[in-house]
Amino acid sequence: MEMRKMNLGDYQRKQNTLKSLKRKALDKNPDEFYFNMVKTQKVDGIHQERESSEPVHTEAEVKLMLSQDLHSKKEAKEFDAAKHFNTHPSLVHRTFNRPRLETLKSGGLMGLQAVDDDLEDKKAKKKKVEDETKISAAQYRWRYQRKR
Repeated sequence: MEMRKMNLGDYQRKQNTLKSLKRKALDKNPDEFYFNMVKTQKVDGIHQERESSEPVHTEAEVKLMLSQDLHSKKEAKEFDAAKHFNTHPSLVHRTFNRPRLETLKSGGLMGLQAVDDDLEDKKAKKKKVEDETKISAAQYRWRYQRKR
């Protein structure tokens, strides 16, 4: 009796699987196309890639690609980011908020040196409290930084 129940459950599971596969087959678009359908062929019931007899690129195309590659490498060597972005060479490393030369000359900003000095002040995390002596090392006090 237990064997019969087990077989019945197995039978129902297989029937449900078949139903779902039939539903998927009915939902399939008959106009569906994959390029792999063209690129493969069946040999003895096994899908295998077709061997193409024609080359991927002609000699002229290869020569053109190589010349374009050399040209782009030459351009990359000659590229000047400061000139391209119209900014000071020391500000090229910035990815945003990159001021132009006109802005720097007109004094719209505090000036290059003043900006750098402000940044260095903000970055100063420690302050020297006492110099080192023969008996003890120098003492520093770190700026409090709130943990998030």
